[in-house]
Amino acid sequence: MTSPFSRIDARLRRLPDLLLLAIGLALIAGIAAFKVEWARDIPIVDFFLIPVAAVGWLTRSRFDGYVAAIAAASVSALLAVAVQEAPLGAALAAAAMRLLLYVIVLSLLRAMQRMQVERDSEARTDHQTGAANARALRARADVELERSRRYGHELSVLYLDVDDFKDINDRYGHTAGDQILLAVSHVMRCSVRSCDLVARLGGDEFAVLMPETNRFAAGSVARRVQVELARVKTPGGDSVHYSMGLATLVDPPRSVDEMLHAADHLMYRAKERGKDRIESAQMSGLGAVAFTR
Repeated sequence: MTSPFSRIDARLRRLPDLLLLAIGLALIAGIAAFKVEWARDIPIVDFFLIPVAAVGWLTRSRFDGYVAAIAAASVSALLAVAVQEAPLGAALAAAAMRLLLYVIVLSLLRAMQRMQVERDSEARTDHQTGAANARALRARADVELERSRRYGHELSVLYLDVDDFKDINDRYGHTAGDQILLAVSHVMRCSVRSCDLVARLGGDEFAVLMPETNRFAAGSVARRVQVELARVKTPGGDSVHYSMGLATLVDPPRSVDEMLHAADHLMYRAKERGKDRIESAQMSGLGAVAFTR
């Protein structure tokens, strides 16, 4: 379950970097004004670290964090001279030390972000094939289904199964089977568009999520995948065949499971009709309204 802090963090990250920087600088100015008016004898400039760290954490550019850090250090020097009447040399030395502290904190925050991105990537990747895993597909599909409901966009999903994969494993061994799955994943990821997501759902089953894609565009992607996959061969030089189900959803279903079920149903229809083919349908909810081959 997502925590309130995670939701707040996600919402703030949607703001433009320039706006986040402006908010950070405004907070620094506000703390300085409070110092001048009500807290002359309180070391409140230590609170400059909060907006500096916030800008460094939330913005995508490292430059913005450094701008906030320089601004905070400069204001602290001005306050030391103007409010506390400190010698200019001492004020500049203190400001330099604060700037060094801010840079260290910003560097640590960036390192934490890189670790977080790496962990998230590992958690959402199928390590055997390099494709996204079922968890990543479901997370992305939840988002795309909501977008489809909100804006009325069509959504397509391709469900693929390697035909007779058990026979391939039995004949050539599981190592050869793993190599074929790796090749299938690579070819699929190279054949789809940058906005599409290729995921391995388990075993020899893959799916391609195609946001904002009607049946004509989805059919073009599916045929390109089919053509490129024909290049994958067994160790004996035999062709590998695939059954595919392509569902274009005019009205988004209630859940990701229903969406995948629709494409899975079409994939099994392809197997029933002789394998090595694409069965596609445009659907309203879970009811097919038009079929294409």
